[in-house]
Amino acid sequence: MSNTIEKAWAYIETFRALAQSNPGPIEDSITFDFGRHNWHCVLTSVVHGNEVGSLPGICQLIQEIQNGKLSFGGRLSILLGNVAACKAGKRFIESDLNRAFGDTPPDTSEGRRATQMKSVLRSAD
Repeated sequence: MSNTIEKAWAYIETFRALAQSNPGPIEDSITFDFGRHNWHCVLTSVVHGNEVGSLPGICQLIQEIQNGKLSFGGRLSILLGNVAACKAGKRFIESDLNRAFGDTPPDTSEGRRATQMKSVLRSAD
């Protein structure tokens, strides 16, 4: 594993540990519900396995919410996209996740992940 992949994987493990307190509706997701309004904001990270620059900020955001330093008011969901590709140090495993969100997703790991993610994204404002 390269140094970049090792660092990214450490953040993914941090994300997963943080998500245990506020698990989201799908694997590798987290949801907070502050209950003050009905707005639902969804953030994503690692949509492409080799685009991991947002992971440190996502983990810091989650920690600050859990520590009470930040709040949103409504629901906030955070999804990790293509974790398998990240671990492999690749953009994707079988197909580009961005291209898998259509009406007929490909029969690939990314197509299955897009279908899972769409269930959350559809509820976003």
